[in-house]
Amino acid sequence: MRLLLLAICLWVLPMMNLGASEYRTLAVVRELDEVDVPAQRDGLIAEMLVRRGERVTLQQKIAELDRTEVSLKLNVSHAELRQVQARADNDGPVLSARAGVNRAQTEDRLLGELGDNAVFLEKFRMKNNLEKTTADLNSAESQLLQDRIQIDVKSNQARLLENDLRLASVNSPVEGLVHKIIKHQGEWVRLGEPIVKVTRMDKLLVEGFLDSTDISPHDAVGAKVDLTIQIAGLAPVEFKDLVIEHAAAKLELDSKFPVWVEIENRLIEDRRGEQRWLIRPGMSGSMVVKVE
Repeated sequence: MRLLLLAICLWVLPMMNLGASEYRTLAVVRELDEVDVPAQRDGLIAEMLVRRGERVTLQQKIAELDRTEVSLKLNVSHAELRQVQARADNDGPVLSARAGVNRAQTEDRLLGELGDNAVFLEKFRMKNNLEKTTADLNSAESQLLQDRIQIDVKSNQARLLENDLRLASVNSPVEGLVHKIIKHQGEWVRLGEPIVKVTRMDKLLVEGFLDSTDISPHDAVGAKVDLTIQIAGLAPVEFKDLVIEHAAAKLELDSKFPVWVEIENRLIEDRRGEQRWLIRPGMSGSMVVKVE
């Protein structure tokens, strides 16, 4: 296909040496990026918000996945978080257990001061009571610590669900045109499965062909370019002093090699007053390469 296009290019507009350092060749507009916009989680497509050929802006919402299940899980997670926070804020059991320990320590000290006058059985009872109240205090403090740790766990679980809820919105990563609808409303999609194909239109790539017998690829990279794009019914669109950023890694069979420049596209109003992209992939024109 490329060879056929090249043959047509050479027949319609042969590359001409315009002087010691200028070369004219046919220029063809290409896509700079064509993006398959994927689902960011599993789910049912609840709503498709764009149509084929429609213009989309950067981060515009193009589809919406069903949120019902995630919303319910998030509500449960928030309720559990409030429950854990309530338990963590309640230090009553710890205070009660600490008071019991203090009482047992005081009674044990008083019995110790009585010496031999204290009844042996009462001493034994108080010693056991002190051990029990100490164990109860340790248990209450441990439970309070676990409840406070659970606050972090439940908070992170809620954040995960909130993020999952945000991922239900499928947004365009580029500004351009909807090239193809891959999945439709009511269909189930898996994580990473493409939903829509978007062609980037705010920036485009323009391809020209140079003859390696006139200029080498390494000399072409960095050279300035004047570009003219022909548009039916409108005046030619001109771009001045563009720079060739890349040349092909290898030559074609006829010793020619493609070079590429990027252009900023423009918006115009159509007959309905809507904004449309002026330059489209597939348009052609002429490129003048200036080598200093």
